[in-house]
Amino acid sequence: ETICLGVEQAKKQALAVLGLSFLLGGTKPTKTKAVNENPAWSTNEGFVPASEEAALARSSPSAFNILQWSPQIKAITPIHFMAPINTEVVHASAAEFGYGGLVYSERLTTVGAWLYTSIWTLYGLIPSMLTLFGLGFVGLCAVLGILRPVSKVLNVLINLQAPNTHVTVVATSKDDKARATVTMQYPGDPGILFTSVLCVEVAVALADDAFVSGLTTSAAEEGGGLTTPTMLMGDKLLPRLKAAGVQTQISLREL
Repeated sequence: ETICLGVEQAKKQALAVLGLSFLLGGTKPTKTKAVNENPAWSTNEGFVPASEEAALARSSPSAFNILQWSPQIKAITPIHFMAPINTEVVHASAAEFGYGGLVYSERLTTVGAWLYTSIWTLYGLIPSMLTLFGLGFVGLCAVLGILRPVSKVLNVLINLQAPNTHVTVVATSKDDKARATVTMQYPGDPGILFTSVLCVEVAVALADDAFVSGLTTSAAEEGGGLTTPTMLMGDKLLPRLKAAGVQTQISLREL
């Protein structure tokens, strides 16, 4: 539904520009900007603070990193289709906790990671290209207005494979002497089930007065506002996710 809505909005804006409808009294395409309405927040900065914009620009998806060599798994991987949104969220959270200036890259693997590191797949080039073609096919279906019936067929095929969500976050220190790895797993597809679990857990936590009163982050002390779950709840959200069936593992090693 999100993809369909986004495509419809993009089509309307494109037609408005190509048809010059706004010159004839139509609606001029505009960019939406989130506005913080909490009076406790005195800053006029956007979601990502100005001090982090240069780092965000280095991490932002572009035509040059659609396919990219990943030094963490030593393979070629395609960019994750949610990276344009998630990259801003990560930089906003990092800046809040004093980790600003990082370089962030969000990649996607659709099959076992061992296939991406095999010479028989050209170190991930073949599955990466197949992934991009698959995303292109979904986009074409959306433009043609047939995404909903096609998605029903795709969902049946995906569910036959017992989908599982596996997220790996690898962070390397600035001096390249240490590396931290965080993994999250959940028995369900990432796009619908896992996302729903995360949203519900955050919503239920916000409805718990005792939980909210125990938050000590600066965002919580300021009364909320335009923020991220991590910025607002810190590590207090982790026990709720574990109780919901999200498995996490953290490791740290010297390089």
